Amino acid sequence: MNKSLVQAVMGEACGCALVMLENATYIQGELVKVRMNDALRAQTEEVCAAMIGTKHDIFSELFELLGSGASADVIRSRVDRIVRWFEEDIAQMHQLVMALQAASEQDRLCVSAYVLVAESAANILRAFNRTAVAADSLRNEADGT
Repeated sequence: MNKSLVQAVMGEACGCALVMLENATYIQGELVKVRMNDALRAQTEEVCAAMIGTKHDIFSELFELLGSGASADVIRSRVDRIVRWFEEDIAQMHQLVMALQAASEQDRLCVSAYVLVAESAANILRAFNRTAVAADSLRNEADGT
């Protein structure tokens, strides 16, 4: 397996995990300043906590991958797991953004909550897309395509 591609995936995954952490903690800090109903506030807190937890899981997985001298199959499996973890959090974030968009259409005072989360979601998606491209390059190289 191409070591530079593995390192590229690891670097992008690390960067994405840090972007998730940064944006989740930013949202948590700003929550008191925005208007939203209690259910959306709880959902927002849950999504942020999940992203912070995923960051820890990603770092653990990357640390194990870094020192493992793993086979190509193990590397591919771990990269797929990392991408899947990101995708799960992004799906939760998407649901939250859609719920906040709907709430902001009902109550214009909720727009700031929608903007807060939507902008953070966009930051996370940009970082994830770089990770996904690197993971796809690694898979394609491993598959010989």
